[in-house]
Amino acid sequence: MGGLASLAMDSSSPRPPDRATEPPTLVLHSSWTGLAAAIVSPVLLLVFAALMLAARGPRPLPLVLLGVALTSAVAVLASFPRHSRLDGEGITLTRLGRRRHLPWSEVRAITRGPGTQAARSRALRDPGLPGGRGAGARDGGTSPRRDGVTGEELPVSGGLVAVGAGRRRWLLTDQVESRAQFDALSTLARHLDPPVPVRAERPHAQAPPTDLYRRRRH
Repeated sequence: MGGLASLAMDSSSPRPPDRATEPPTLVLHSSWTGLAAAIVSPVLLLVFAALMLAARGPRPLPLVLLGVALTSAVAVLASFPRHSRLDGEGITLTRLGRRRHLPWSEVRAITRGPGTQAARSRALRDPGLPGGRGAGARDGGTSPRRDGVTGEELPVSGGLVAVGAGRRRWLLTDQVESRAQFDALSTLARHLDPPVPVRAERPHAQAPPTDLYRRRRH
């Protein structure tokens, strides 16, 4: 009788929610160097165009340079993310001067960008990588990428990109995330309805989290 009573109590008592089935929330930060380069380049071009206008007056070349500088500045403000928040509702892109929410219904896949020279140099300089090499994987981290000569796993340098219909692309971060962040992204993508494929190489084991120098909440 005691066993039946305890069974009845267990079946009627509320159970805590299964946290393991809840999709994680992930925040990816862009690098300080990438952010600085994104801001400095248009500013320098604007200054140069202004100096040419002051020296030569409203001639075609200074006006063209000014137009290019303004276009570059607008492109940076519109596309370069300070950080990106990914959760079950979608992707929130916090850019320079504005914020945009991107629902998962507009995302076809998550891929990896080609990587900048600065990012590749950081990966090769990593003292935790033997011989300047790290680890990576293809097809969402299911198989390792290795050097054909040494057999060592190769580093990954590109940031993550959300791919939409047609040629639409949204940069999520300009630097490589950690493996824990990549795994959280893969878990989140699998929990979506419908799931979003992650077609990005898994980062090398020594890759630090993107918020290494930005320990703060959003």
